[in-house]
Order: sequence, then structure tokens, then C-alpha cells
Amino acid sequence: MRQMLYITFSNPLWLLLFLGLPILILVYIWYVRKRSPLMFINGTSVNPKSVFSPFSPLDYLFLIRMMAIVIIILAMANPELKYRQKIRSPFSTSDIVFALDASKSMLIEDLKPNRSEALKAVLNRFVALRMEDRIGMVLYAGESINWCPLTKNSKQLLKSINSMQHNELNDGTAIGSGIVTAIKALQNSKVKNKVIVLLTDGENNAGIIDPLLAAQFAQRLHIKIYTISIGRTGFAPMPLKDLNGKTYYQKVYCTINETVLKRIAQITGGTYFKATDVGTLRTVYNQINRMEQQQQRWVYHNRYESYRLMLVCIALLLLLTETILKMTVLRTWPS
Repeated sequence: MRQMLYITFSNPLWLLLFLGLPILILVYIWYVRKRSPLMFINGTSVNPKSVFSPFSPLDYLFLIRMMAIVIIILAMANPELKYRQKIRSPFSTSDIVFALDASKSMLIEDLKPNRSEALKAVLNRFVALRMEDRIGMVLYAGESINWCPLTKNSKQLLKSINSMQHNELNDGTAIGSGIVTAIKALQNSKVKNKVIVLLTDGENNAGIIDPLLAAQFAQRLHIKIYTISIGRTGFAPMPLKDLNGKTYYQKVYCTINETVLKRIAQITGGTYFKATDVGTLRTVYNQINRMEQQQQRWVYHNRYESYRLMLVCIALLLLLTETILKMTVLRTWPS
């Protein structure tokens, strides 16, 4: 975003040459136009009546040349458009890590087409809204893995999101391990605003790291954690495959420890959200995006845009036009 202020000259002393223009005009009128009874353009004589007419060939050529001189003087003075540009402060960028539950229960279809695919669609939109930030991704189930390091390469990140698998890790829900892996992904970050967006559809039942202890570790490193629970509690049909590759459904009981998720967010200065359908999940990530935008800082810089090159091109075009006219149209100006 930019706001135009005014036009200025970086070398204004060249504008003093305009004081000489009246002298050039007087010289033309006195010594050329009035005192020469017969003028020649490229060796072709011009009738004096034509010379003293209001629109003689020499008048046209002189006018074009004067315009070129005026523009050349302006170019030497270097006119610049000064404008104020609003840019995002580099100190207000964020490093964000998605810590995503990759347990097999994410394949439950209470969100359509299932929890995992619904999440991918929402994350794709979130990434598009945060192009200035570095974003990474951690997957956790019974164990955790840094699936995509922090990057501004949105294509690489989106490829990692859309290739997220649920059979790469031992099954389970090790929330504490997921938080610690996300912290490690942020440990070399130099930005002030470091964020983990933790999503799970279950409660901590694997790993050796207590989620609240991991949250305290994040708090000491000034890392904020947003926590999200996805799906509903109770029985839900989970798709499984038999030995022949045929899909069948088995009802499993889902529980979410909201108390722990709220406490993780509270310790680190984040917020807890609950998403029970696709619309709510989309709203949650939109809210997180808006909350993080409030962390942004904007600064104003004065910028200058020079018009010297454009003026030089116009002057050269005028001089070329003068030459062409002398050799074509005005060469055979009627007597």
C-alpha cells in the first residue's frame, strides 16, 4: 500500500537553465526568423512569405526543438515522485508450526470426507493467508516427526500437507511428544512471535512426556500454543481394511481431554478451540489467523520514483521527429 505525497527534484539547480530559454527564443525571432530573407531546409529553398507566415517550417522545427530542450532540462533536474509506502515490519513476522494428530482415528468420517481430509483443506487455505510467515509441520501419533521444516516455500509446504500419512507412525496420541518436536522446530527461530497450532482428536495416551510439562517448556521459550480439538466424543465409525483390501467400519469410542488442552493454551498465552464439523474447523483457523494478524506491525518508508529515463526517451523521440520532418514533410513545404 502506498500514498503519493508530491513531486520533487533531486538536482534542482539544473532548472536555472530555463532562464536561458527566453534568450534562445529572442535569438530565433531576431536573427533567424526576421533577418533571414531566405531559409533553407536540407538545401531546399523556402519562400520568405512562408517563413514570415505564422506556421512556417522553421517554426515547427524550432517548437519541437524547444520542447526537447525543456524536457532535457527537466530530465537533468531528475523529477521524482515521493510516496509513502506501508510495509510489514520484518520484526512482526511469525514462525508457525502445525502440530497435527496423525493417529488412525483421524480417518473417522464424522467430518466429511474424514477428519484428516477436512483438515488438509482448511490448512491449504490458512497457508494462503500467511504467505509472509515461515510455516512448518509436525506429525505425531504414538511418536512424533518433523514432517516439514519451517519454510516460506508454500508449494513445498502444501505438498507436505497433502501427502500427510496416517500409517507412518506407531498408533496412539502422544501430545507431549508432538509439542516437544514442534518446540525443537522453532528452537533456532530468530523472530519474536513463535506459535504452535496443536490439533488432536483424542487424549494423551502415549509417549513419556507430559503435555503440561511440555507446555511449561514452551512458555519459558516464549512460544505460544493454540490448541484445537477436532471431532465429537462418543462412538464413531472408523474405516479399516481387511486382508483382501476391502474397507469395513468398526465403531470406536472417542474421548478428548479438553481440560488438558485448555491448560496447555493457558500456560503459553494461547487459546483453546473446539471444532466438531468442517465449518467450525474453518472458522477456528480463520480466528487464529486474525489473532496473529494483530501481532503484526507496520512501518512507513518514504520512497522515490524517478522519471528521468522516461523524459530522456521523450526528448530523443522529439529530436528524432524533428529530423524525420526535416527530411520528409517539411522538406517539400509548399512555397
